[in-house]
Amino acid sequence: MHRLEKTVHRLFIAILVVFAVLFFLRNSLPSQNELVDEVAQIPIQKEINKDTITIPLDGSIGEVDPLYSYELYGLVVASYDSDVWYDQFHKDDPLNTKDLCVVWGGNATEGKYLKGKYSHGEFTCFWNFKSYEDYRNFNESEIANNHLIPADESLADKIKEAQIGDQIHFKGYISSYSIISEEDSSIIFSRGTSTIREDTGDNSCETVYVTDFEIVKKNPNIFALLYQYAIYALIFLTAISLLMWAF
Repeated sequence: MHRLEKTVHRLFIAILVVFAVLFFLRNSLPSQNELVDEVAQIPIQKEINKDTITIPLDGSIGEVDPLYSYELYGLVVASYDSDVWYDQFHKDDPLNTKDLCVVWGGNATEGKYLKGKYSHGEFTCFWNFKSYEDYRNFNESEIANNHLIPADESLADKIKEAQIGDQIHFKGYISSYSIISEEDSSIIFSRGTSTIREDTGDNSCETVYVTDFEIVKKNPNIFALLYQYAIYALIFLTAISLLMWAF
């Protein structure tokens, strides 16, 4: 039993080291030659005349006001899951389940995205470059953070599966929306949207009510897969250690 404990302990330490290394490699972006042709396209936006979409919620009502139809192909460079228990900022906003920061056009096809580093906060996508030349060459009208509102649960599941490095395609409506209290009809939460690609700053995110979503091509990065296996291995070895400790 003592030998088994030592073996499990050594395996745990080894996998923990591997896990730490993979943590920094898991979000590596695919190379330029891995990109599908469609990411060269700019998003398609058209004016529409569509009624408000009403969504019943627990103790409130969501009201989505579609402004334009919207279709986008792009490469995910950063993401944020807002549908998690620890995100208190989104507790009043159950409609926006995930944010995807996406590049397209020349930023994708000319490999400009490979020069940058990307991150995501609760509401905003950030990017930076080592050199001023790389920053100057990067087209800020060919990257956008998308606040996504899935039209149903199946779409929510598909969107949740999208990870950094995946190439995606979605359709829907650029929209503004509000969460209205059923008790007194007060506005609990509201959000607008960008309607052009050339704006920057805090108000430059597109809010999209999603009616169709697909992952066109998963990130071929092997490190992302190995990272998941490392998590499973750590969970398994932790369970084994607890069992040995209990008995």
